[in-house]
Amino acid sequence: GAKAYMAGVVPAILRAMIVNMLQVGGYDVAKSNIQNSTGICGVALYVSSALTAGFVCSAAVLPLDLAKTRMQNQRALADGTMLYKSLPQTISKIAASEGTRCTYAVTS
Repeated sequence: GAKAYMAGVVPAILRAMIVNMLQVGGYDVAKSNIQNSTGICGVALYVSSALTAGFVCSAAVLPLDLAKTRMQNQRALADGTMLYKSLPQTISKIAASEGTRCTYAVTS
């Protein structure tokens, strides 16, 4: 029903906000730092800034994607409650039960 349909909306919105913040802000920060430290400009600067921002974004968002997917795919427990309630709680439960490296696993 509608409740199941809306189950992943908040995690998806939070993830999208963080991705956009890191992509745009990360690119700007990377570009100025790379330019100031190396002096390169032009296409090399743009490519290296984009690669840096993309890496940082991916590293930060992968645990969020895992948590978001787990929250969206979860089923109610026998007593009707949900195992995962928020992104931070989901990430901490996964890290506690499966290890912190698991939050960076490609498949889960």
